[in-house]
Amino acid sequence: MRTSPILATVAVVLLFTGGTARADLYPIAEIHDAVGDPHQLTITDTTTDVPFSFDVILTLPFNTVSAQMKVQALDGSGIFELTSRSFDAAEGWSTSAALPFYAPDDLTGSPGGISSQDIGTLASDVMNGIPAGTVRLMTVDALVKAGTPDGTYRLNLGAITIGNTLFQEIPGVPGQDYRVTVIPAPAAAPLALLGLGVIAGLRRRLS
Repeated sequence: MRTSPILATVAVVLLFTGGTARADLYPIAEIHDAVGDPHQLTITDTTTDVPFSFDVILTLPFNTVSAQMKVQALDGSGIFELTSRSFDAAEGWSTSAALPFYAPDDLTGSPGGISSQDIGTLASDVMNGIPAGTVRLMTVDALVKAGTPDGTYRLNLGAITIGNTLFQEIPGVPGQDYRVTVIPAPAAAPLALLGLGVIAGLRRRLS
């Protein structure tokens, strides 16, 4: 198992205490939209980048001292770009001990050439951790890139590593795919019909 940079930071500060993790309890990390349907977003096709934001929600079966993961574009690179991330201090996450974030992130990293950089942080209280339950980890600001064809594109989370209060790395499970659907601009269809009407009118005049 890879060593989490976030959890390695904890290990430097605090002595590992040992113990056995419950193999049947795995945390879940899921992308949610802040408004509307939590699992999908619809945007209008445009010639410029379209900004949007999403939350990362964790379902934790144990108290947690760290969380780290990557955002993945499941339908390939060149569609999305991450511009920033902010951790939820009100939920108990540290904003000062987070991994550095380098923007823009075009989701072209490993694995698969569809992944972001590692994104993660510590709990503000690394002795007791974030209590078990459902919590918001962070809000991510992103873009759908200009020129993305109409269609539905999926985001999810991978390389999820959650640290428990024994400072063990527990693999996380990704939740439901987050779907972004790009649709034609509303004016496109009426303009097309108007063009057909003009052509029909010219044909009548010439006949």
